[in-house]
Amino acid sequence: MKRFCIFFIPLLVLAGCNKAYNPLDAVSIEVTGYKETFKCGDAYTFDGEIKATYKDGTIRTLNSNEYSIDSSNFIPLSLNDANITISYGEQKCSYQINKKKRDSFKILMIGNSFSDDTETYLHALASAYSLDLNKVKVADIYIGGCTIDTHVSNAKQNAKSYVYRNWYGAASTDTYNVSIKDALQKEDWDFVTLQQGSGSSGIKDTYNNLDYLVNYVKSNVKNKSANILWLQTWAYAQDSTHDEFVKYHNNQQEMYTAICDAYKEKVKPISDIIDVIPCGNAIQNARAGVFGDTLNRDGYHLSMPTGRFIAALTAFTAITGYEAKDVSGFPTDYSDEEKQCIFDSVKNAVTDRSWML
Repeated sequence: MKRFCIFFIPLLVLAGCNKAYNPLDAVSIEVTGYKETFKCGDAYTFDGEIKATYKDGTIRTLNSNEYSIDSSNFIPLSLNDANITISYGEQKCSYQINKKKRDSFKILMIGNSFSDDTETYLHALASAYSLDLNKVKVADIYIGGCTIDTHVSNAKQNAKSYVYRNWYGAASTDTYNVSIKDALQKEDWDFVTLQQGSGSSGIKDTYNNLDYLVNYVKSNVKNKSANILWLQTWAYAQDSTHDEFVKYHNNQQEMYTAICDAYKEKVKPISDIIDVIPCGNAIQNARAGVFGDTLNRDGYHLSMPTGRFIAALTAFTAITGYEAKDVSGFPTDYSDEEKQCIFDSVKNAVTDRSWML
């Protein structure tokens, strides 16, 4: 007959190992090990450590779900320094982030002819500002008039429906029958831009599939650290005969306002789109200046070279932090008044964030 022996193993209870800490008992917090310097165009990230000191003298490292971070004054497409505030219970601590110019970039624009307008002089500007062209890549994939919904449909089918345009200076080479996924895998892109088709750009209901497109880009881009930006399109010329202008009662100001409102309501809340390249604002600014309503070649595409140059300079200064200034990259001769209008229109578009509030 088998005998069974039962052994009793005492359980050791370690006092305090599962102690719950009350945030209101903290008397101070400090942050260490954080990233202090970001390049223009970087998204905000926090990789530091936060320690809390309690009334009983205990010091412990907080878990990420225990504190909150206010980074609301960190603007990716800006050189403005930012103050970051950490909160835990009633305790707060802050630290300063420094921003520096970006001296190289690789950008892919997923769009249509409006992205093509924007990129025409972008690579040439990198040369004019003496960036290392071995570290600069400018490309777009486009279908004329392509909307968010069409991009999403093409993404789901992995449709090879795009022209991939690779820019060298102000010239380019084309590759046909390319899919969005193909383009996302071609380079270690720093930035990928998205946009709406121009006629739908101020119609909020046409943005409902944007989340899907953003997630598709995140899932398929070669460089998982690539930042997604929104390319703001521009309103049509006041005398445009585009058949979608009627959506805005053939009124340029109404279309411009609708584009801004659609961004605020449908794009800005998507956290994975970290910022906006405000080409539409820059064009509208220049229209209010010496150029008037002359910046379109057919009522909706940008004029060559001035409209395209303003859009490219907006994109360049936004993603690099360089100031719009007199450089050798001007595509034609401008008067001093015209140059100043270009500089002011671009600078104000990039720095003025009031329209987003």
